Amino acid sequence: MKVKAVDIARKLGISKATVSLALNNKPGVNPKTKEQIFECKRRLENCEIDFRDESRIFEKKGDTIKIVIMDAGANISINAELDLWTDVCAVFNQVAKSWGCKLDISYFDVKNDTKEGLGAICNKEDVLGVIIMATELISGDGSLLHEIDKPLIVYDADVGGRKYSSVMINNADGIRNAMEYLFSKEKKNVVYLAMDDEIYNFISRRQGYTDFLREHNVRLDDVQIVTVGKSIASIYKKLGAYLDRNQLPDAFIGESYHISVAAIRLFHDRGIRLKDDVSFIGVDELPDYLTGGHALTTVKVPHTERARLAMNLLKHEIDESPSSKSKIFTNCKLIEGDTA
Repeated sequence: MKVKAVDIARKLGISKATVSLALNNKPGVNPKTKEQIFECKRRLENCEIDFRDESRIFEKKGDTIKIVIMDAGANISINAELDLWTDVCAVFNQVAKSWGCKLDISYFDVKNDTKEGLGAICNKEDVLGVIIMATELISGDGSLLHEIDKPLIVYDADVGGRKYSSVMINNADGIRNAMEYLFSKEKKNVVYLAMDDEIYNFISRRQGYTDFLREHNVRLDDVQIVTVGKSIASIYKKLGAYLDRNQLPDAFIGESYHISVAAIRLFHDRGIRLKDDVSFIGVDELPDYLTGGHALTTVKVPHTERARLAMNLLKHEIDESPSSKSKIFTNCKLIEGDTA
């Protein structure tokens, strides 16, 4: 009997395009997947499989999507004052369920655990694919991932080079938008408040700030990047010391929500009026109970949208095993509040 590509695709739970490539001996299909496609075609032609049976004919590759949160001690992914990942993991879980899979979350201590240990938790038989929450990783940490032999997506950092597909924030563009907004309001003396850490998101945000100033003919000697710490308490103290020594600029940009919370508390305690005395733009939306009732003017990061993109990209890795990898950058949006 004649078998259509769509019948094979439905049986194996893969795309029709993949089946067509395999049947026409075109490149781009994993050899194991190609073997399964031809076996499925043979069995359908011989009526060994009922077309009405929608279950996969081969043993599933796995039924678990593994999320690994990498902890490098930056107090962003774990032990943070604000949980960034609840909504993100909810999206991961929702999409996994739609695939008939379950979600499993593990934590990896970058400083104390071994890369072999990371491979062990990711390479379990029931794992279908892996998303590495790489927020706290730096460029040299990509080698940690080499032990993983499952389909893999790097989320929130650029540490994989050309070896892994990744979904990241277009940080530089987000900060450029904030600077354009301030300059349009004639706020041109802008101090950038930086965290202590040299992770991808922070480095690229600083790059957006310096690039914007360079394009507006500001000398690099006049670029004002002030490092203020890691935790809300330390930022409050260091920013206070900065204010003791310096006049208020026209505006501050804070590269993380930690800085937004600490700065707004400090301004309130010192009687500094936001928008009237100084403007402030943060990164990430915050509930008003963390901002003293202020609606924060902020660079909004599309966290849940990125989560869906990451799952879509992971499905492509699982189905196609592509030889070329992709980097997806999601744009941010400036949300105007009452702090700038």
